[in-house]
Amino acid sequence: YPRGEPQSVRSSETEAEAEAEAEAEAEAEAEAEAEAEAEAEAEAEAEPETETETESEAETEEGLRPPTY
Repeated sequence: YPRGEPQSVRSSETEAEAEAEAEAEAEAEAEAEAEAEAEAEAEAEAEPETETETESEAETEEGLRPPTY
C-alpha cells in the first residue's frame, strides 16, 4: 500500500465494487426470470387446455421444494 493511503479506504472501495457487481448479477437474473415468465405465459395462452397447464405448474412447484415425508 502506498504511504498516506489508509488500508480501510481501499477495502471499502473493493466492497463497493463487489456490491455493484452483485447488484448487476441480481438484476440480470431478475431479467432472465421475467423473460422466462413471459415465455411461459405466451405458451399458456397458446395452449387452450388450462387443466394440463395448472397440473404442470403444480408439478414444477412441487419439484422445487424437497418432498416432505
